[in-house]
Amino acid sequence: MSLHVNKLHSFTGHRDSVYTLQQGPRPELFFSGAGDGLVVSWDLRSPGEGELVARLPNSIYGLLHLPDKGLLVAGQNFSGIHLIDYANKKELASLRLTASYIFDIQSFENDIVVATGDGAGRQ
Repeated sequence: MSLHVNKLHSFTGHRDSVYTLQQGPRPELFFSGAGDGLVVSWDLRSPGEGELVARLPNSIYGLLHLPDKGLLVAGQNFSGIHLIDYANKKELASLRLTASYIFDIQSFENDIVVATGDGAGRQ
């Protein structure tokens, strides 16, 4: 099987490595989280114009978009998870689940499952 890849755009604006991407509320929108602690919203139709959604205290390794609630869940190193209202660019809550890194966040039915750097998943 052959795979052909074309670079279409560069989305610049983060000042550190981008670790996670999530589909946005519309097909042309997506969110990114990076080592600079920023969550940014991007529009595929305007690649150079990212919009800051949240500035968090540490690197963001995982994002989960909850479109039916208009929320993002961001997972960080040393700071746990953060609940973000992306339309109003406001952090609503945070919870320190572990002293380790949070690498991935997924939802299953009414639960959020978090994969952590200490080898334990949390629900």
